Amino acid sequence: MAGHGLPPNAWRSIYAVNNTGYNNSPIIYPSLLENPDLQWESATVFDIGLEYGLLEDRIVGEIAYYHKKSKDVFLSISPPRYNGSGTYWDHVGEILNEGVEFSITSRNLVGEFQWTTNFNVAYNYNELVSIGGYSEDAVSGGTNDTRTVIGQPVGTNFLVRFSHVDQETGEPVYLDINGEETRTWDPKDRVAVGKVLPDAIGGITNTFRYKGFDLNFLFVYSIGGNIYDSSSKRQLGVVDEWNKTTQIFDRWQEAGDEATYAKLTLDAANLGSTTPWINTDLWLHDASYARLRNLTIGYTLSRQMVERMKLSSCRISFTGSNLLTFTNYPGIDPEIARDFENPTDRNMSPNISYLTPPQEKTFTFTINLTF
Repeated sequence: MAGHGLPPNAWRSIYAVNNTGYNNSPIIYPSLLENPDLQWESATVFDIGLEYGLLEDRIVGEIAYYHKKSKDVFLSISPPRYNGSGTYWDHVGEILNEGVEFSITSRNLVGEFQWTTNFNVAYNYNELVSIGGYSEDAVSGGTNDTRTVIGQPVGTNFLVRFSHVDQETGEPVYLDINGEETRTWDPKDRVAVGKVLPDAIGGITNTFRYKGFDLNFLFVYSIGGNIYDSSSKRQLGVVDEWNKTTQIFDRWQEAGDEATYAKLTLDAANLGSTTPWINTDLWLHDASYARLRNLTIGYTLSRQMVERMKLSSCRISFTGSNLLTFTNYPGIDPEIARDFENPTDRNMSPNISYLTPPQEKTFTFTINLTF
């Protein structure tokens, strides 16, 4: 999916040069096919919202609903390789987005000791309505794990289902497209699995004030959805130069073992399609989390104190970010995704993690002085 990242001159035919051809002779080949019929995307949008205030605005908030149906969405099409050509842009996609957002702010205590709470939650539904007759493999991003599947969100996981590890042989057992067990990984058995989008996302902020002291902390959360940890298939199933994770201890080692992961093999490139690291839903994990995003403790000096110091104001504060995370996700960080420069790859890989560094935990001490 290109979205608003359609490159300039996308309708033109572009040729590239490969200098590693036969006898090192340069080869000129079409890397982008022309499509002079490209046109603007169109969308039908409906938004409605309700703002409310209760108890003399001690409680305020908003409820909103949106519905957007986009047509003629740009698709970067990958034709079969036997065509001998690169990709081309077409505008045959149709996408539905709709969702609900809710927020509420309450001033719980308003006296000398003050307490304010802000809570918000949002749900978004995304569905690929049409790709103009193209197959799932016609449109893909920078990974081999996601595709465009009718009736599913853009960039849904399109994988062979993993069943279990054979206790006697240590080999992986898959499910074919009909749900029957098989020991052969076959791309024809791929189906839409998991949930790219969470059921809900949001945050809750509490602010406390007493005299010159203030305390503020923000929790963010995501409920439901899956992360596809694309690096796990290398770290947990193949003997190579990659560093392994401690989860590898739960691998099959001898007959009778009940293991999560199959026996270790050599580099999969030499072993065909039966190796356990091949793309399956074994690497899909629950993406739910709650995180203490920010915690700030501050003190504002009284007017008498700052006047003695010949200042207008003075505030001292300490802030910590990403201090705590509560999740069942076994990877490094449940809030990150693979970073792609290409907008198509970003849109097509919304829940893919691949050796992505975690967000840093930071501590900041601040003194604000006004003269």
